Amino acid sequence: MNSDFTICKVGWVIKRLAPHESRDDVIEMFWVFHEFLRANGLLVRTVASSRESVNCDDFSIRASDLTEEGLALVRAAYDRWCKALDRGTPPSNVQILAKALAKMRSETTAAKKSGLAE
Repeated sequence: MNSDFTICKVGWVIKRLAPHESRDDVIEMFWVFHEFLRANGLLVRTVASSRESVNCDDFSIRASDLTEEGLALVRAAYDRWCKALDRGTPPSNVQILAKALAKMRSETTAAKKSGLAE
């Protein structure tokens, strides 16, 4: 993996809360994102053990926490998911992330079948 960098950090999001948002909303977003990554095998290590462990301004998800596929997903869909959340989509709606991951995996499978990927 190239250089490490922070993808998202609770403190960053807390600083830019909209009037209708709360700290609980931010914690829910981070927990849902972490659990999506974990459930889909996109983390190289468990970053959070519980929703409460995310409730810290210093909690972050870094590039080094992710598999190559996880980092590719972040590049492909994380910003779109965050923008949807800003428009009022509940954090539990991970459809944007799930669709992007399914597309990536189907493209990888197709490439392997055609002999284009190792």
